[in-house]
Amino acid sequence: MDEDEDEFLNIIMDNGSMLTKAGFGEENEVRSVFTTLVKRPKNRSPFLGINSKEAYIGDEVWLRRGTYIEKYPIQNKMITDWDDIEKIWFHTFYNELRIDPEDKTVILSEPSLNRKKIREICFEIMFETFSPQFFWMANSGFLALLFSEKKTGIVIEFGYSQMYIIPIFEGIVLDHAVVKSDFSGNDINDFMTQILNKKNYNMITSFEREIVRDIKEKLCFVSFDYENDKEISEKGGFNKKQYELPDGTDILIDFERFTCPELIFQPNLIGFSQSLSVTGLIEKSISKCDIEIQPILLKNIILSGGSTKFPGFSERLKKEIINSFGKNFEVEITSPSNSTYSVILGGFKLSKMSSFNNIKISNQEFKEFGSSLIYHKIF
Repeated sequence: MDEDEDEFLNIIMDNGSMLTKAGFGEENEVRSVFTTLVKRPKNRSPFLGINSKEAYIGDEVWLRRGTYIEKYPIQNKMITDWDDIEKIWFHTFYNELRIDPEDKTVILSEPSLNRKKIREICFEIMFETFSPQFFWMANSGFLALLFSEKKTGIVIEFGYSQMYIIPIFEGIVLDHAVVKSDFSGNDINDFMTQILNKKNYNMITSFEREIVRDIKEKLCFVSFDYENDKEISEKGGFNKKQYELPDGTDILIDFERFTCPELIFQPNLIGFSQSLSVTGLIEKSISKCDIEIQPILLKNIILSGGSTKFPGFSERLKKEIINSFGKNFEVEITSPSNSTYSVILGGFKLSKMSSFNNIKISNQEFKEFGSSLIYHKIF
């Protein structure tokens, strides 16, 4: 364990479908980022324990080649495999952060519209297996808003597996107006993969798909005028970029630089005819809110998640929202430079707030009252 672990009282975790992020509230910086992936040999022994090498997590997953079974225990932001998520938490505490969570406070992010049963099992596993002194689960949209130092706003949470539009008023998530879409950053990855495969750059393995994600993050952008850029590209006047693969081979990235992110605004380009654009999702969410607060929400739009980091995203989004709602509405978009980490950074802020002491649940309270206590604590 870390020699200085007594200095750290608050452990913050953000488990995403693709990445897990963790750190200490006292440090205000992310200590650990690793893929939320469990990799195990096909020929596994049933007698190996939780800390054995029956499973590989973190950096180790990319060092393993051959016949391994890969499992992402979070699908569409919902926990689907409890044994594997317990391994992820164990790895986070003892291998990444090098700390015993007993007698600490643990804050875990949770998605909007999280299932009641999932929340209750999280509390049970955390207290019964890891024994923190206090534990709480905080809405990821609320944490992103908190990081932006606002109490009211609408959070556009766009990550690997889903997109959420989360309106929040005076710190309260308006659950009835939360809108989600199964269109995600991974769909952009898939579209990029299809284009590269057609160019005979076969991207099949999980390692190669990490390369696709890196290409997307480094070279793609959102076009302010898609049709204009498309016309320029078709005439051969577009600025192409090269990407060097680990083996030294260069890939030429052309129209896909802006065509892949265009799915955010035109999901029908690849057959998502039933999916609303990000603007359509915002319209749907805001229409469910009281008319008095709609202008306030539009003035406080917060971007959260790695898929909002494309250059040009906020400018195009503002343009589309104004086209949709009209010029009489004032639209302001906050796009933090570190929006990939907005949720966990908001968790750091939450851990320092005096009001947080009123809602976090102690191990002793949970033993006495059980999971019903979760729903009686109000921030």
